[in-house]
Amino acid sequence: MNEQILGHKQYYHSVWEDRYAQLEELMSEYGQDVINLAYSYVKDRMQAEDIAQDAFLKAFAHLDRFQYQSSLKTWIYRITINCAKDHLRSALFRKLLPSADPLSLHSQASASAEEQVMDSIFKKLIWDAVFQLPVKYREVVVLYYREGFPISEISEILGIKEETARTRLKRAREKLETQIGRKVNDDNGPV
Repeated sequence: MNEQILGHKQYYHSVWEDRYAQLEELMSEYGQDVINLAYSYVKDRMQAEDIAQDAFLKAFAHLDRFQYQSSLKTWIYRITINCAKDHLRSALFRKLLPSADPLSLHSQASASAEEQVMDSIFKKLIWDAVFQLPVKYREVVVLYYREGFPISEISEILGIKEETARTRLKRAREKLETQIGRKVNDDNGPV
């Protein structure tokens, strides 16, 4: 009898070790991407890290439900977006003010100092405009341009039709063009 209990205990211990290894692998593979995706919703690094932690815990809890109909990254992004939207709806979030800490989205190539500064200013101008878009447009822009997902996967991540994703991306581009054009004209340059 004791051997049977010991056998079950060892079996469950081995299963849990495998699951923790899977969680560590998920976090290692997608951790920074998930934080950046969450940041695109809340614009605060600490809150984005909390959302990412919540998303990974939910993924871990429901790993056995993953059906391999999409990529694991698509599935984790869907969970992250749901966690971010839940966070935005929460009463606690409404009381918090996001910090002004900008997210570094791209590494700088070895160009002249002036080119790097201008490139940095232009990227900040663009991403500031992206973060001012309504969520339904912002999420498509982030997934398409920053994360590199094709429209088919974006539609799956967001739970919308492909045509809806294309339309949102098109409208987001139009809004950004108008918004950035107005900013450049108001300032006589992107400075």
